[in-house]
Amino acid sequence: MNIQQILEKEEAFIHSLPLSWAEKVKLSLTLYRALTWDSQAYTVLHGSTSITKRGNPILFGDGVNCLGKTTTALIVACSSGQFVIDEFSLYNQITKSVYGNSESCISFRNDAIKYLKDIGIKIPKSIDINKDSGVHIKPSLLGLSVVSFVRLKAIVSPHPFDKSFMVEETNPVAKMRKLAVLSNAHRLKWVESSLDRVDGKSDKKCIIELDDYTPGYKIPDGLFALPYYDAYLKEPKDIIKLLNKEGL
Repeated sequence: MNIQQILEKEEAFIHSLPLSWAEKVKLSLTLYRALTWDSQAYTVLHGSTSITKRGNPILFGDGVNCLGKTTTALIVACSSGQFVIDEFSLYNQITKSVYGNSESCISFRNDAIKYLKDIGIKIPKSIDINKDSGVHIKPSLLGLSVVSFVRLKAIVSPHPFDKSFMVEETNPVAKMRKLAVLSNAHRLKWVESSLDRVDGKSDKKCIIELDDYTPGYKIPDGLFALPYYDAYLKEPKDIIKLLNKEGL
């Protein structure tokens, strides 16, 4: 049994448990983190991975001041019909690959549901919309095919903005800091669930500063070698135009 099959089997078991969605997410994160414990091969990245119409696997990941990772990943997936994973992108440093999981749900907060209609996605009536946790739906129910594993082509961090443009981050120090957030955000949250990042800090209590994500700058070489883009979006659907412009 390979890693992808293990993930799917365990994820299916987690979803069968009589738990709240928040509790299931915590178990899923524990599952993914277990693979990275004392491992030289795996890193859990805080981001969603999908495939463009040109066949390029893109990780839409956390960086600094990012918002809309799931939404942009899904918009791109709907243009190609191919998805990989939402939220927990397990990166293998040896193969330079991210693993898919057809049993893992795509999750939307309620304030992001409106964007589904903009790209012609209808939520099946059988899916519950929870007033607190939003929508959690398997890719297959949206007509998306889940790819087992992919070699990443690029990393894109989405940001809300009043106009749309995309720039590549080429400054080594800035890129390393953004990749550190991408690599460590879920690690910190896993250690202490109350720790989350908003605009470079954890929450209103400011428990964690941006520097806490970057100790030692321990970023996988293969990850650092990938092109990294900041996509500033007036509307999430603008991501398609910007990716096409960059040849992605």
